[in-house]
Amino acid sequence: MPIIRNSDQSEELEALYQSLSDRESLQYKVLNGVTIGSGQYMQQLLALINELFPHTQLWGLTSHYRLVVQNADDWRADWLIIIMAGIEGTYYFEYLLPAASRPWPGAMVRGEASTLADAKRYLLIAMRECGGWVANTELAAHLQENRLGL
Repeated sequence: MPIIRNSDQSEELEALYQSLSDRESLQYKVLNGVTIGSGQYMQQLLALINELFPHTQLWGLTSHYRLVVQNADDWRADWLIIIMAGIEGTYYFEYLLPAASRPWPGAMVRGEASTLADAKRYLLIAMRECGGWVANTELAAHLQENRLGL
């Protein structure tokens, strides 16, 4: 199943990032000190997610062009993974630590992937580490294929 945009938001994910890509030369945004606005790179990431998880339902919520990956169609559910792409092709990842591992409420891990191949690894690691897809067979297979352990 392709990643589906949260039902509280209307425009499809692909359309949002296509629109962003179409007007990128006109406007960039700075968020947390990072210049973002690469719809092109986010489109590549969406295609990768859809290729990796044809049978797993993933929900996408967007906020300031960031993609929030959730395991439920509820914007109030935990924002398990947050991804944004910089205009230079760098992907910025954050994932929520599981409740039992958090040193404080909402504690997150951050990282930066410089290629789509690295972004794939970071996505798989984030999905494993946040605990949102425990016992998911597609995730387990990709972790094993990529030698990322379980």
